[in-house]
Amino acid sequence: MNHRILCCLTLVWLAGWAAPLYGFELSRVERSVVRVINQTRSGVGTGSGTVINANGDVLTNRHVTEGSNNLFVISEFSNGEQPARIVWESEEKDLALIRALGLGLPAATLFSGEPEKGAPVFALGYPGAADLGSLALDATLTDGLLGRVFQSSRGWNVTILQHNAEINSGNSGGPLFDDCGRVIGVNTAGPAETGTRGINWSSHIKEAIALLRARGIEFSSEASPCVAAAPSSSGAGVDEQARAQAEQATQAVEDVRSGINSATQTAQDARTQAEQATQAVEDVRGGVESATQTAQDAQAQAEQAAQAVEEARSVGRLTNTLVALVAVVTLVALGLALRKPRQEIVRVAGQIAAPLSRLVQSVRRKKPAVALTGFDAQGRPVTLMLGRADLDTQQGGFTVGRHPLLVDQVLEGERLSKRHARFSGSNGSIFVEDLNSSNGTSVNGTVCPPFQPMQIQPGDMIDVGDIALRVSS
Repeated sequence: MNHRILCCLTLVWLAGWAAPLYGFELSRVERSVVRVINQTRSGVGTGSGTVINANGDVLTNRHVTEGSNNLFVISEFSNGEQPARIVWESEEKDLALIRALGLGLPAATLFSGEPEKGAPVFALGYPGAADLGSLALDATLTDGLLGRVFQSSRGWNVTILQHNAEINSGNSGGPLFDDCGRVIGVNTAGPAETGTRGINWSSHIKEAIALLRARGIEFSSEASPCVAAAPSSSGAGVDEQARAQAEQATQAVEDVRSGINSATQTAQDARTQAEQATQAVEDVRGGVESATQTAQDAQAQAEQAAQAVEEARSVGRLTNTLVALVAVVTLVALGLALRKPRQEIVRVAGQIAAPLSRLVQSVRRKKPAVALTGFDAQGRPVTLMLGRADLDTQQGGFTVGRHPLLVDQVLEGERLSKRHARFSGSNGSIFVEDLNSSNGTSVNGTVCPPFQPMQIQPGDMIDVGDIALRVSS
C-alpha cells in the first residue's frame, strides 16, 4: 500500500514538473464539448458547454440556461439528447453548471494558471449560423490569439479574456482552449455584443474554478504553463524523446486521476445507496406512525360516538322517570279528590303538573336527533349534537362555517368557507346541504351539489372542507 502511495505522489510531482508541450489536438478535446438546448416558454435557444467531470456536469453561461423549462445536451459523441438539470447559476458571473447523468463523455482539463498575451487560442462550439436548417451535431473550431486580459468595469464583474478566435450566437458557454488543449475561458460575447469584428470576449476560467471549489464540484486542473518543445540537435522538428517522455508522464497522471475518479464515484454510489436505504426506513416509520395516528383517531371518534349514545340513553331514562313521576302526581291528585273540592284539586294538580311538563319538554328537546363527531384541521375534537329544533327547516336549519356572524356553529379549517354547509330535518330524515362553498361538501366520498340536500344515515362520513365528521344517532 505504501509503495502505491509513493508511486502516486511521484506521478503527481512529475505532472507538476513536466510542462505540457505545444500541439493542440482537436480529437483529444472535442468529445468534451456539447451543445446545450434550452426550451423556454417563448421558444427554443441553443448554446455550448464543456464537460468537466465524470458525473456529467457541464459548464456553460447563465444566459444560456435562463428561463428554462427543459434542458438537453447533445453532440455527435453523445447517445442522442440527454436531459439535464441546473445545479447552480451565477447571474453576476454569467456562469451556470448543469448536470446530464447519462452523458458519459470525457472531461476537459481546466487551466488554473494565467494565460499569456499573444498565446494561441482555440474556440470550439455550436454557432447557430452553422446549422443550415438543421442542428449541427459536430462542433465548429476557430482559432486566434489572446489579445489582452482585463477586469470588466461594467455590470459583468469578471476578468475578461479578449481574443480574435471567431465566435457567434450559439458559441455562448463553450470553451476557449490554449495550445495544450486546456480550458482557459468560457466564451460569452461575440461581435454582436462587443460592437466590432475581431473582438471577442470570454470570462477567465478562474471565475468558474472559484465557484466550483466553493460548491465542492469535482473537476481536473493544471497550472503549468504551455511551452514550446525543444528542437533536436539537427535543428529539424521536435525532440521526439522528450515528447514521448512527457506523454508517458501525462498518461500516468491520467491513469492515477482515473483511478481516483473511479474510487470517488464508487464512494458516491455507496453513499447514495445508504441514503436511499435510510429514506426507505424513514418511509416505513412514517407509514407506521400514520397508521397508529389513524387508529387513535378512529378510537377517539368511536369513544365520542359511544358517549353521545350513552348521553342519549341517559336522557331517555330521565324522561321515563319524569313520566312516572307525573303518573304518581296524578294518583296523588286523585286521592285528594276524595277529600277536597274539585277546584282545589285542579289548582294543586296544575301547580305540580305544569313545571313537570315543562321539565319533560325541556329534556325531550335536549335529546339529540343526530350526533356528528370528528376533528378540525388542528386535530382538536369536534362534536355536533343537533336536536329536532336545531334541524327545523322553517328556522333555517343548523349552519356551520368560519364566520361567527353567519353560522350557528364556527368550525376551524383553512378549506372551510365563511358559510359552508347546513344540516336540516324533514319527516324523521336528516339532510346535509352544501351552501356553494369553495371546497365543497361530500357524503361517503360523493360530492354534494350546491343547495341540494343529501340524506345522511348513522355511520356515514361527511367531509366539510378539511373536517371529517362521522354520523351517529
